[in-house]
Amino acid sequence: MYCFLSQVKNHHQRLTAKFCYSPKHISISHILLVNLTFWAYALVVSASPNGSLLQISPGARASGMGEVQTALLDPMAGHFNAGSMGIYSLDNNFSFAYSGTDWLKGWWNSDLYIDHAQLFTGWKLAEKTEDNSTEISCGIDFGRRLFDLGETERRGENNEYLGMFEAWERNYSAGASIGLRNIIEIGVGIKFNYLSSNLLSYENNPPIVDEESIQTYDWGVMIRLPLSNALSELYSIDPNILVSPFKIDVIPSFGYSRSNQGGNIRDPLLKINREGYALETRFDLPDISLLAFIYAQDFKMERYFPAQMGWNEISGIGREIVFFDSFIYRWGEYYDEKHLDSRVTTGFTMQTRGILKIIYIVSQNQEWARGNRYEFVMNRVNIRYSRSSWEGTYNNILDTTEWVEFGISF
Repeated sequence: MYCFLSQVKNHHQRLTAKFCYSPKHISISHILLVNLTFWAYALVVSASPNGSLLQISPGARASGMGEVQTALLDPMAGHFNAGSMGIYSLDNNFSFAYSGTDWLKGWWNSDLYIDHAQLFTGWKLAEKTEDNSTEISCGIDFGRRLFDLGETERRGENNEYLGMFEAWERNYSAGASIGLRNIIEIGVGIKFNYLSSNLLSYENNPPIVDEESIQTYDWGVMIRLPLSNALSELYSIDPNILVSPFKIDVIPSFGYSRSNQGGNIRDPLLKINREGYALETRFDLPDISLLAFIYAQDFKMERYFPAQMGWNEISGIGREIVFFDSFIYRWGEYYDEKHLDSRVTTGFTMQTRGILKIIYIVSQNQEWARGNRYEFVMNRVNIRYSRSSWEGTYNNILDTTEWVEFGISF
């Protein structure tokens, strides 16, 4: 029986946990993959990454809505659907988001840590004019995700000291997208992932440090239709004439994506296929956002597990209610009965966009409320803070997981 010490680091402390297992009978990685849907890669028999890290959905919004994001717009939605960033680029020139969580907090009396950072920039290629009814934009995004397993002390069969090393798995991604708007909004995108790991491999005795890497790619398409604008443009019908000065809009959307593509028969990857829809209903004043409600469902989410040589179907439902474009509450359900990972999710966001817009309108006649910089900050800049939490239905050890997210966009 092999025994070794794994020392896992958190921000302010280091905690040591001792693990023993027999590789002849069972692999800890299989237990975690089947029952817990997470990866403690420092313990696996083979240290090669297979794309499992990309199963963990980043960001507080996704985790608070049952991991439903395929048909939604968000700075981190490119992880779920690369095509969504094309539509996102139609109204956004820049965004940066960072999210993190203490993974499996309290389990093994140790703290693993996962964080994800996303940078996006977009450009308008064609503006809407009297002679041109089609807006065209493009965007590029860069991401980095790190699964930090801390410093690990290697021990041999006789518990002899074999040295220390830093255990981690990370992914770097780069994506490109294009968006079009002519009544209907269409986004198409592709993203390339570079996954690498620095873990222990137990294919040798004593175990050796094994650094591996793989390359994968994602692609996706998203379609969005603001019905109020469509009726006005196509049939010259103003659906808001009876509720003036208020504005009511209903915006259905559909998303389709494929993630972790690549690999071969000898080196299969964990693949993820997603299909989803969303329905957004808005009630606003001409210049002020009042209330919005979003219902979204990823009705077909399939994951291919190489170890099982089969697909597993998962689904999720998410809801979101938005007050004055400044406070957002969300809740959802995530269903994975096969791996006992079904859970209820909740979360919230506080952001500046709606409040700044109201202040700008109220202060328009003030002497100090003038200038291009003032107008830009009050009308375009959005700073947000988000949190989410999970509650499992099978005494899931992920119950204590909380995502925290910070972001800025304009």
